[in-house]
Amino acid sequence: MLKYKLLFLLLLYSTISTAQSGFHCNTTKDKIVIQAQFINNLVIIPLEINGVKLNFLLDTGVKETVLFSLEDSNTVNFSNIESIEITGFGKKDPFLGYRSVDNKVSINGYTDENHTLYLVLDEDINISSQLGVTVNGIIGYYFFENYPIQIDYQKHQVIVYNTVSKKWKKKLETKYTSIPLTFDKGKPYIAIEKINDVVLDKSKNNFLVDTGNGDAFWVFHHAEIKIPEKTISDYLGKGASGEVYGLRGRLKEVKFGTYNIKEPIVAFPDSLYIQNINSLSSRKGSVGGELLSRFNLVFDYQKEKLYVKPNKKYQDPFQYNMSGIEIGHQGLEWVQEKIQSNLSNSKGEKVIQDFSYKFDLKPIFVITAIRPNSPAEKAGIQKDDIIKSINGTRCYNYSLQKINEMLKEEEGKTIRLEITRKNIELEINFKLEKIL
Repeated sequence: MLKYKLLFLLLLYSTISTAQSGFHCNTTKDKIVIQAQFINNLVIIPLEINGVKLNFLLDTGVKETVLFSLEDSNTVNFSNIESIEITGFGKKDPFLGYRSVDNKVSINGYTDENHTLYLVLDEDINISSQLGVTVNGIIGYYFFENYPIQIDYQKHQVIVYNTVSKKWKKKLETKYTSIPLTFDKGKPYIAIEKINDVVLDKSKNNFLVDTGNGDAFWVFHHAEIKIPEKTISDYLGKGASGEVYGLRGRLKEVKFGTYNIKEPIVAFPDSLYIQNINSLSSRKGSVGGELLSRFNLVFDYQKEKLYVKPNKKYQDPFQYNMSGIEIGHQGLEWVQEKIQSNLSNSKGEKVIQDFSYKFDLKPIFVITAIRPNSPAEKAGIQKDDIIKSINGTRCYNYSLQKINEMLKEEEGKTIRLEITRKNIELEINFKLEKIL
């Protein structure tokens, strides 16, 4: 599964420090409910930035709030801006960004009047094309800092608890399992006690709780944790300064709190790509959305606890993209569609078929990455091929999430792609192959 992540170090040219008052609830209600989009195990919430509505990835794996994309129709006013240098998750050199203070960020009465934003308006790190929806930035620690926050993957809701009633407190204590959190630079960590048959030292095996990572687990190279015999070399995602590669494999078991997670798919990123983010010496990896989405979650940063309760997805098997291709949006194109109107007489008999045409803007889907020796590569699919149809259905009739689901549904299923490569139309077939 493709991981969508911005991981970075912020090195300010200026040493000026501005304290944030933080988010607060402008309501007498017990809770604020936010309707969210849940795409590829990631949480997208609407936020107003200085009065302008934008979409943000809700990401516990970052501390600062970052804005990296604005549509042409969006005009946001910023004040008190200074230059910064950003070093990203990858191999490339640092690049220029900006820091802006005293911004108003709000959603449904949950408001921060003095929020600090980092501006990195660079299309190379825009994740909208990989998700298939507009995402303008990421928000992390400060959203969670002051109140218990519930993420309900089944109801597609994020809930801010203004007050914790006795009833809700009792529910947390009796229906949920509590997992202690530790923090480093605004990021929450949990201890993983056991992987496969190896019991780990909890003080030396911290895993970042990362809602901005679509995979179940990332495991850094570790003497005690053996990489499975069966693995595939894969593209794991894109960080602020480069693409991330590594291995994928299936572990026998991982203990998450009191839950034994059976046969999860785990990513092992190359050490070259994590050298800039492993600031916590005891960090051994990340716990991401493919696992977290199997639970109802309540983050309580004040009490340093994560409450978890299994949901309907808990028993689902861990799947992965068996095709070997990653697909993204590449702009829009005008498409002519035929509309048929059937007219009937007084007896209900069809007498006339009327046709008309309309033009709509539809997304263009393109191959953004391909796994070596995968079924798609062996069949001849190449990076930058434009997909016109999948199994006879025009590609634009699917969401990007639906396409990704189709590519991990059923071993042996035939995928028939009509593609365009340098203005030449081709049809290429391959079968999904389960390797892990």
